[in-house]
Amino acid sequence: MRYINDKIVLGSNISSSLYVLDLSQNKLEYITIDHQLTNLERTYKLPKEVSDPEESFSLYKKTESEISFGEPVWDATNGHYFRLSHVNHFETSTTGYPSPTKVDTYLNILDKNFKLQAEIPLPSRKSTPGFYFAKDGKFWIFENMDDEMGFVRIKVD
Repeated sequence: MRYINDKIVLGSNISSSLYVLDLSQNKLEYITIDHQLTNLERTYKLPKEVSDPEESFSLYKKTESEISFGEPVWDATNGHYFRLSHVNHFETSTTGYPSPTKVDTYLNILDKNFKLQAEIPLPSRKSTPGFYFAKDGKFWIFENMDDEMGFVRIKVD
């Protein structure tokens, strides 16, 4: 949940859809975002109970191998929202807690009404994208580089 531009925006990582409460108009809207490059939501259903750690790790890999959505962030300079989504890829033969070996990441650009304007595949990564924000008309993604803080900066024209 984020407070942006006099609106409360509520979403989740399992679906691209958003609830937007416009406080100035006292109006709640459910917004479906029609992606072209990725699924609109996760489809795998988890069992109610899991008793074995290895089964738990296997289920984790299945759910995390589906699309995940980040939160929208407002770019005041250009008047649009940025939002990341990603799909993790795992080795099939690993045991124990799984870490992704490759992550396909997508940059979604939404207009002020949350209508999808563009989807841009980013170069594959080795980790899921973490913290990101918009500043000075650019999109910034935090990147840990050998335990040093760095940022990937993206300018969209």
